[in-house]
Amino acid sequence: MSFAYYVYYRVEPRRKADARRRVQSVLAQVRHDCGVAGRVLRKRDEPNLWMEVYEAVEEHVVFEAALDRAAAATRIAEVLAAGSARKVECFRE
Repeated sequence: MSFAYYVYYRVEPRRKADARRRVQSVLAQVRHDCGVAGRVLRKRDEPNLWMEVYEAVEEHVVFEAALDRAAAATRIAEVLAAGSARKVECFRE
């Protein structure tokens, strides 16, 4: 069984460039740690709402640990809008 993860949050508009660097670092670290390539999307009519997408995740425990480590290492929470948090949703096929 494989899983798809969707991680969404609002970025502080003034920190957009910093957020982009940190998210790219999260994606790179997750790929390095567990081989899952992710991508980042921004909502069409709400550019501060971002979503990381990770698909075809086979080892969900390993992936979730890698994602948590990467988010902590990059201190991504520092670039989120006030009152926002990373929300992780997982779907299975």
